Amino acid sequence: MPKLTLYDWQQEDADWMMGQNSLLANDCGLGKTLTAIEAVKQNARGPILVIAPRMVKEWWAETIRTQEAGLVGVCQAAGRGIPWDKVAQWGNKRPLAWVITHPEAVRISYQHMLRINWDIVIVDEAHRFKNRKAKQTKALWKIQSRRKLMLTATPYGKSPADMWALLHYMYPRTYTSYWRFYDKYVAAYKPPGQQFSKVTGGKNLPELAKEVSSFYRRRDISMLNLPPFTYSDVPVLLNPRQEELYLTLVRDLYTELLGTEIILQNAMVKFLRLQQCALDPGTMNEDFPQYPLDEVPAKVEWIFDWLNDHPNEPVVITSRYRRFVEK
Repeated sequence: MPKLTLYDWQQEDADWMMGQNSLLANDCGLGKTLTAIEAVKQNARGPILVIAPRMVKEWWAETIRTQEAGLVGVCQAAGRGIPWDKVAQWGNKRPLAWVITHPEAVRISYQHMLRINWDIVIVDEAHRFKNRKAKQTKALWKIQSRRKLMLTATPYGKSPADMWALLHYMYPRTYTSYWRFYDKYVAAYKPPGQQFSKVTGGKNLPELAKEVSSFYRRRDISMLNLPPFTYSDVPVLLNPRQEELYLTLVRDLYTELLGTEIILQNAMVKFLRLQQCALDPGTMNEDFPQYPLDEVPAKVEWIFDWLNDHPNEPVVITSRYRRFVEK
């Protein structure tokens, strides 16, 4: 992957981000990852923590290496990657060490993170920390640093109250009361005979925009004169069972092409092989207790993320494995 060059507006965003704790809410596809890396590269004074979904941790690591932004280590579950008991020593000794982890690890292992004097904390897909009552959100609030950078294309959905947990992390002395923020910016009513209010949207939004304008920035993709989209291969982390299946599939296909006897298989046979790989219960931690539940496979992670990002949309999920669905 060649070193990437920032557009002028990306460089402008990078310079702006390091002026204060900030929330960058640019549209998807506008390079928030690259922008944040450039901001940190220019201003970091110590170790950096990146909290990103499992599916993009390796993408973060690859981009950091490509941009020559410093040493990088990925913390994973089940003892792979850099073990948390060594991260503190590694991070504190190397001024520009990047440590990449995921939201679930924040909930489970935040005590280890507290042992490091983080210079910058970057939270990718920050809307996943919008629930102020969630354990992983409360754990995030305990991780302090000189600068906090939040990245998300969807800072809130129907309710501006979704932003409060992010604002509280960035500026805890300013955003002290959730209900004060809720009453000021959330439009809701209580149906007759109901105990709880129903949110209908936001209110006083121009006032909210003015309030957060110094540390909140959003660029709409339609506002920019961009070249045609480019496509990149994004590395995805596999659990041990997935990796075993994938390598078996790749090896078999290579054998067909490189073996002394070439075996021609029709498209249906290859399709069935891919289907078997995709449906193997090991890819969903079903019937494989040796793989911890903390190691959520990539396709299951995607389902969870989609459900969290679309809480009000009806959805039907089918699976051949009943016990997995019931979990």
